[in-house]
Amino acid sequence: MKPLFFALAALAMADGIPTVEPGDWVVHGDVKKTIPESGELKFDYKVEPDTLGVIALPLAGGFGDAKTLKLEVKADGNRSVVLVLEEQQRGRWNALVARPKDRWQKIEVAESDFSLSVGADDPKDANNKLDLPKVQSFALFDLDGFFVKDKSPVAQLFFPDAIAGPRTLSIRNVKFSEAAPAVVAGLDGLARPQASWLPVGGLRVKKVETSPLEGAALEAKYRSGAMRVGGLMRPLVPGALAGKKALMLNVASEKATSLRLQLEDDRGAKWDVGIDVPGEKKKKTIRLALADWQASQDSKDPDAKMDLARIKQIALIDPSGLTSETLSENTVWLSGLTAQ
Repeated sequence: MKPLFFALAALAMADGIPTVEPGDWVVHGDVKKTIPESGELKFDYKVEPDTLGVIALPLAGGFGDAKTLKLEVKADGNRSVVLVLEEQQRGRWNALVARPKDRWQKIEVAESDFSLSVGADDPKDANNKLDLPKVQSFALFDLDGFFVKDKSPVAQLFFPDAIAGPRTLSIRNVKFSEAAPAVVAGLDGLARPQASWLPVGGLRVKKVETSPLEGAALEAKYRSGAMRVGGLMRPLVPGALAGKKALMLNVASEKATSLRLQLEDDRGAKWDVGIDVPGEKKKKTIRLALADWQASQDSKDPDAKMDLARIKQIALIDPSGLTSETLSENTVWLSGLTAQ
């Protein structure tokens, strides 16, 4: 993604904490901003192959003393949005949020929720560390704006809902806080109210407080078969797996299924391992030694040696739809994803 280049405007500061007014938000591309009588911000935009609409909040003074940003968003469809923090003359940091249709989704993000964007067009970060006082803008955009451009078979398989057309996103209750956020001890993102994973294959994901896993979990509903797959992908912060020996997770499924957990590094090399999950919503706790993982069929370098310090993404995929002609529905629950 190219630099956003938004004109910076000084936000009001209350005791070192930024305060946000509706007029502080700026837009880029074909985006229209309105304020309905209900008071929230409404953004109407189009997803098109040749344009990218971005909604941004300039932060001339960075986060100030704030450690957490909270807001609520609502969309007119099941969407995935990326939250972007861009530092002054430094790196661009991303966090993913899956937004259920027509429901206000609470979002809470802190420094530990963002991973460095390492694309060819992304700026380099001098210390590979997010410095909140040096952030110059906070932005949101619909990820389908990227995927709608790609007509390859792989893109159509993973992102079948990336269809061009008009969309609406609403935002309310934007607040910065100096209160320390909950510590993110695991890799599942469940310390936050939002599902911080990217759904693929038309999958629908949300965080639920009760589940077959005896507590909060990611709930993923999907259809597989007839060349449809369901899966989840999540960027990892730099070095999240450095020095680790194994991954632990809890998983349950409505129907017995075989999943694959995959890791990808910054070279495009991938490794995966199979997970057999019983049906009937039975909880299964799994330990996966990282030494047992094998190169994935879609790895850019099948001979690459796994360097855990370079792992940038984790994915959970049900590939059964590639071999079955029968279309079926399933729900999977995931929690307790940690590295040891």
